[in-house]
Amino acid sequence: MDDVPSTVRSERAALRARLGQARLALSLLVAGVATMHAGAWLGVVDRQGLWLWTAVSVSGLSIATISIQLGATRHLDDPSLTLPQMLFATTCTAWAYTLAGSAHAIVTLMQALALSFGIFGASARPAIYCAAYSVVIFAAAMIRQCLVDPARYHAVDDFLLFVFLVLIVVGIVINTMRVNRLRSKIVSQRGELQLAFERIQELAQRDELTGLSNRRRVMQLLEEEAARARRSGAPWCVAMIDLDFFKRINDTHGHAAGDAVLRWFAGVARSVLRSTDTLGRWGGEEFVLLMPDTGLDAGMACLERLRQALASEAPATGGLRVTFSAGIAQHLPGQEWTQAVDAADERAYLAKSNGRDRIEGAAADTVS
Repeated sequence: MDDVPSTVRSERAALRARLGQARLALSLLVAGVATMHAGAWLGVVDRQGLWLWTAVSVSGLSIATISIQLGATRHLDDPSLTLPQMLFATTCTAWAYTLAGSAHAIVTLMQALALSFGIFGASARPAIYCAAYSVVIFAAAMIRQCLVDPARYHAVDDFLLFVFLVLIVVGIVINTMRVNRLRSKIVSQRGELQLAFERIQELAQRDELTGLSNRRRVMQLLEEEAARARRSGAPWCVAMIDLDFFKRINDTHGHAAGDAVLRWFAGVARSVLRSTDTLGRWGGEEFVLLMPDTGLDAGMACLERLRQALASEAPATGGLRVTFSAGIAQHLPGQEWTQAVDAADERAYLAKSNGRDRIEGAAADTVS
């Protein structure tokens, strides 16, 4: 299940939802058909035309359900076929009204149930279309039946039923509008929450001062690179970089100047390092540089480019000269990433001991 892309899982979930809605609509129709046949058995519903109505009604919604199940509607603007199903069901219900005879009031309730089920899943415009169509087609059916069968379809009673149906339709449409507004608000809030979550994730992985990856993110990347190297056998290097005499900058020029130097160093490093390299702040004035697919000599050359770049540019803090001492280690297959970091750290201390403003390198297994 974890190997299935998220987009595929979303499409499957959407299909299940559409199919569930279509099956429920078909089930309600079948229940209505059963009610009509029960009325015919009791002698209150006309048998003439009942089976034709049954065949048309059931087959119509069955075709819609099968089309959704086969995915034939997934590229449509309305893959659920909400509007076509509602218009078809309303037509069949109005037809049932002409067959129901003295039990025709029940059909009005069936139409109210169908509308309340279907319209809530539709947007505003289809809901209005369904509501208007329901009013028009039932008005036509009621007028016709009152004219051709006044013994069982009384004008006054049918007028009251029509008013009742209109009130239900208007109420459903109003509630649908409110539900749609609420749905839109929820979607908007969900988008805002997603953006906020992504922002929080970004902040959790970035150093606020320099904009570089923070220690937690660097450790994650080191672990991932070690796992990748176990599969591919590709070499990679890690370097520990320590800005020289940084405490003196803070003590002499203030912490604001120190912060400016850190930001400046991060900017220079971003302009020099390769896009595949990751520089992260390890803590204070210490930085870690991860260099994938890189041997020791190439890693040393990369650090030297950074050292020369610092020497050729003056920071924006009163022309302070900034240098660093760095240790670099090449990770070898079969070793933990922590061994490479420890080796680079020891080499950084060696660079300080040997006079600073220099780079010391070694493979990870050469340092005890």
